[in-house]
Amino acid sequence: MIMGILKRAPAERLTLDQITEHEFFTKGYTPERLPPSSCVMVPDLHPPSAARSLLTKVAKSLFGKGKSKAKRGSAEEKEDISKLVSGLVKTSICRQLSYKTVEGSEPSAPVAGHALSVSCSPVETLTEEASGKSVSRWIRGSLVSSDGYEDCVTASSVMETALEVLKDCLSSMPIGEGKPAPLSRHDAFVWVSKWVDYSNKYGFGYQLSNRSIGVLFNNGTHMVLPASRRSVHYNLTNSRHFQFAASAVPEQLQAQMSILRYFAMYMEKNLMKGGDLPCQDEGSPPPPLLLLLQWVKTEHALLMLFNNGTLQVNFYNDHTKLILSKPQDVHLLTYINRDRSSQTFLLGSLVASGCTADMYHRLKYTLKLLEQKAES
Repeated sequence: MIMGILKRAPAERLTLDQITEHEFFTKGYTPERLPPSSCVMVPDLHPPSAARSLLTKVAKSLFGKGKSKAKRGSAEEKEDISKLVSGLVKTSICRQLSYKTVEGSEPSAPVAGHALSVSCSPVETLTEEASGKSVSRWIRGSLVSSDGYEDCVTASSVMETALEVLKDCLSSMPIGEGKPAPLSRHDAFVWVSKWVDYSNKYGFGYQLSNRSIGVLFNNGTHMVLPASRRSVHYNLTNSRHFQFAASAVPEQLQAQMSILRYFAMYMEKNLMKGGDLPCQDEGSPPPPLLLLLQWVKTEHALLMLFNNGTLQVNFYNDHTKLILSKPQDVHLLTYINRDRSSQTFLLGSLVASGCTADMYHRLKYTLKLLEQKAES
C-alpha cells in the first residue's frame, strides 16, 4: 500500500478511495486500546493469525531485502539509516520515561515501609500480590549461543546464579526495614548508564559506564565500540569473537557499524547518565570485553544479563536501579535511587541487617521475574 502511495508519477498513485479500501485497513488487526507500557516498549498486540501474516508481509515489503534493482551507494544507505535512527526521538519505545527522553527526571512518591498502601507504585504493588500470576508479558533479545563450548557463559547460567543468590538473600533477611552499612570504597565495576530500545527494527543499544557502546542486534549478533573508538569487537555468538580496527571493518558489517555509530550519537546527545557511580580511571587497564547476553523488558522494568555475571535491573516508574555484581570474590548489590545517588553493599550485610523498603520491593520483583523466566 505504501509503495502504491509513493509512486513517482501522480497518475500511478493510489487514490484516497483505494487507500481506504486497501486490505491493510480492511483486514489488518487494530486493537481497541494500547496498554500504558506502550510508552516504553513495543506493544504485544497478539493479532489473529490472518492479520499476523498480513502484517508480516507488509513488514517484509517495507524493510526486507527483496529483489534489489541496483546496489545503492554507501552514502545513500547511511543517509537512510540516519533518517530512521533519528526517529528514535519520536518513537516511544526508545524513551526511558513515559514523557521524556532522559533518565531519572520523573521521581515518584517514596514508599514508607514494607506494608502496602494506596500510594504504592506499580512495582511495590506487583511484588506484594499474593497471586501466582505472571509478573507481566515481556519482550527480549539474546546473543546467539554456541553449542559444545562448556566454558562459555550463557544467559541461563547468569540467571540461575542470580536467582540462587537473591533467593538465599531474601529468605535469610530479617523481617522489617533495616539500615545496612554501605561500602565506603569498592572496586569499580562496569554498568549500563544509558540504553535505547529500537528492537522493532535493529536491536538494543546501550552505553556502559566506561563509555563503550554496545548493540545486541535482532539477529543475535553483538557489536561493541570501546571508549577509545579505535577498534570494533564483533561477536557472531557468545564464543565466536572477531576484532577489527575501526577503519577496517569488513564491508558486510558496515551496515551494523553505521547503526552502532548512530546509536552512540543518539545516546550521547539525548540521554543522561543514570547514576553517580564512579567510572573507571583513564590510566587503569581496560576491563575484559563485556557482552550483553540477554535483555528482557516487562511493563515495569528492564533486566540485562552480562557475560561477567552482572545483572542489572532498571525500573521505569522512578528510574531506580539494582545492580548485582561480583568484581572479586563476593557479591555486591548496588542500589541507585530516584535522585541517581548510589550505594553499594556487601550482599552478606543485607542478610544480616535487612534493607530499606525501596530495595526490598525491587529485590522481590527481580526475584519473581527471574523465577518466571526460569520456568518459561
